[in-house]
Amino acid sequence: MKKLFEEWSITSSLVRAICNSARSTYPDEFISMLGVAEKGSHTLSELVIVPAEFGKTHSSVRTDLIPFDPLIVWSIHSHPNENARPSSADRNFFSRMGEIHIIAGYPYSFETLRAYSSNGKPVSLAIKG
Repeated sequence: MKKLFEEWSITSSLVRAICNSARSTYPDEFISMLGVAEKGSHTLSELVIVPAEFGKTHSSVRTDLIPFDPLIVWSIHSHPNENARPSSADRNFFSRMGEIHIIAGYPYSFETLRAYSSNGKPVSLAIKG
Protein backbone atom coordinates (compact mmCIF):
# COMPACT_ATOMS: atom_id res chain seq x y z
CA MET A 1 0.00 0.00 0.00
CA LYS A 2 1.30 3.45 -0.94
CA LYS A 3 2.11 5.62 2.07
CA LEU A 4 0.58 9.08 1.92
CA PHE A 5 3.09 11.91 2.11
CA GLU A 6 2.11 13.86 5.21
CA GLU A 7 3.97 17.16 4.77
CA TRP A 8 3.13 19.68 2.10
CA SER A 9 4.16 23.26 1.43
CA ILE A 10 2.42 26.07 -0.41
CA THR A 11 3.88 29.12 -2.14
CA SER A 12 3.03 32.52 -0.72
CA SER A 13 1.75 33.61 -4.15
CA LEU A 14 -0.71 30.70 -4.15
CA VAL A 15 -1.87 31.63 -0.64
CA ARG A 16 -2.59 35.17 -1.91
CA ALA A 17 -4.45 33.81 -4.96
CA ILE A 18 -6.57 31.49 -2.80
CA CYS A 19 -7.40 34.22 -0.29
CA ASN A 20 -8.25 36.76 -3.01
CA SER A 21 -10.47 34.23 -4.79
CA ALA A 22 -12.27 33.29 -1.57
CA ARG A 23 -12.83 36.96 -0.73
CA SER A 24 -14.18 37.66 -4.23
CA THR A 25 -16.90 34.99 -3.89
CA TYR A 26 -17.71 35.72 -0.22
CA PRO A 27 -20.30 35.14 1.24
CA ASP A 28 -20.51 32.18 -1.15
CA GLU A 29 -18.05 29.31 -0.98
CA PHE A 30 -15.20 29.22 -3.51
CA ILE A 31 -13.84 26.01 -5.04
CA SER A 32 -11.00 25.28 -7.42
CA MET A 33 -8.15 22.85 -8.03
CA LEU A 34 -4.56 22.90 -6.79
CA GLY A 35 -1.47 22.01 -8.77
CA VAL A 36 2.23 21.39 -8.37
CA ALA A 37 4.95 22.54 -10.78
CA GLU A 38 6.40 19.08 -11.38
CA LYS A 39 5.38 15.49 -10.84
CA GLY A 40 6.35 14.21 -7.41
CA SER A 41 6.54 17.68 -5.87
CA HIS A 42 4.80 18.37 -2.58
CA THR A 43 4.86 22.15 -3.02
CA LEU A 44 1.49 23.54 -4.07
CA SER A 45 2.09 26.37 -6.53
CA GLU A 46 -0.82 26.54 -8.97
CA LEU A 47 -4.47 27.55 -8.71
CA VAL A 48 -6.27 25.70 -11.51
CA ILE A 49 -9.59 27.37 -12.28
CA VAL A 50 -12.28 24.96 -13.49
CA PRO A 51 -16.04 25.33 -14.12
CA ALA A 52 -17.68 25.49 -10.71
CA GLU A 53 -20.82 26.44 -8.86
CA PHE A 54 -20.53 28.68 -5.80
CA GLY A 55 -23.24 28.83 -3.14
CA LYS A 56 -23.80 30.00 0.43
CA THR A 57 -23.68 26.47 1.86
CA HIS A 58 -21.88 24.51 -0.85
CA SER A 59 -19.61 24.64 -3.83
CA SER A 60 -19.18 22.06 -6.54
CA VAL A 61 -17.15 21.32 -9.65
CA ARG A 62 -18.02 19.32 -12.71
CA THR A 63 -15.47 16.55 -12.34
CA ASP A 64 -15.98 15.55 -15.97
CA LEU A 65 -14.60 18.97 -17.00
CA ILE A 66 -11.41 18.78 -14.93
CA PRO A 67 -8.47 18.23 -17.27
CA PHE A 68 -6.57 14.98 -16.88
CA ASP A 69 -3.29 16.31 -15.56
CA PRO A 70 -1.06 14.52 -13.04
CA LEU A 71 0.07 17.94 -11.77
CA ILE A 72 -3.41 18.64 -10.38
CA VAL A 73 -3.27 17.19 -6.88
CA TRP A 74 -6.75 18.27 -5.96
CA SER A 75 -8.88 20.89 -4.30
CA ILE A 76 -9.25 24.14 -2.43
CA HIS A 77 -12.57 25.43 -1.17
CA SER A 78 -13.59 28.10 1.27
CA HIS A 79 -15.99 28.15 4.17
CA PRO A 80 -17.64 31.56 4.65
CA ASN A 81 -17.12 31.27 8.42
CA GLU A 82 -14.14 30.66 10.69
CA ASN A 83 -14.66 26.88 10.66
CA ALA A 84 -12.07 25.28 8.37
CA ARG A 85 -12.84 21.72 9.50
CA PRO A 86 -14.23 19.34 6.88
CA SER A 87 -17.94 18.52 6.95
CA SER A 88 -19.15 14.99 6.23
CA ALA A 89 -19.81 16.10 2.62
CA ASP A 90 -16.23 17.44 2.42
CA ARG A 91 -14.80 14.15 3.75
CA ASN A 92 -16.88 12.22 1.21
CA PHE A 93 -15.54 14.42 -1.60
CA PHE A 94 -11.95 14.07 -0.32
CA SER A 95 -12.20 10.27 -0.24
CA ARG A 96 -13.14 10.04 -3.91
CA MET A 97 -10.40 12.17 -5.41
CA GLY A 98 -6.96 13.62 -5.00
CA GLU A 99 -4.09 13.64 -2.54
CA ILE A 100 -4.58 16.90 -0.66
CA HIS A 101 -7.47 19.25 0.01
CA ILE A 102 -7.37 22.70 1.56
CA ILE A 103 -10.20 24.50 3.31
CA ALA A 104 -9.88 28.27 3.72
CA GLY A 105 -11.83 29.66 6.65
CA TYR A 106 -12.97 33.27 6.85
CA PRO A 107 -11.29 35.85 6.93
CA TYR A 108 -9.03 33.99 4.45
CA SER A 109 -5.34 34.14 5.35
CA PHE A 110 -2.55 31.58 5.70
CA GLU A 111 -3.54 31.26 9.36
CA THR A 112 -7.05 30.12 8.37
CA LEU A 113 -5.96 27.54 5.76
CA ARG A 114 -6.23 23.89 6.80
CA ALA A 115 -4.96 20.96 4.75
CA TYR A 116 -6.40 17.44 4.78
CA SER A 117 -5.47 14.13 3.17
CA SER A 118 -7.88 12.12 1.05
CA ASN A 119 -9.01 10.31 4.21
CA GLY A 120 -9.81 13.61 5.96
CA LYS A 121 -6.82 13.60 8.32
CA PRO A 122 -5.04 16.93 8.98
CA VAL A 123 -1.86 17.44 6.97
CA SER A 124 1.03 19.76 7.82
CA LEU A 125 1.22 22.76 5.49
CA ALA A 126 4.25 25.10 5.44
CA ILE A 127 4.54 28.34 3.48
CA LYS A 128 7.38 28.87 0.98
CA GLY A 129 8.58 32.19 -0.37
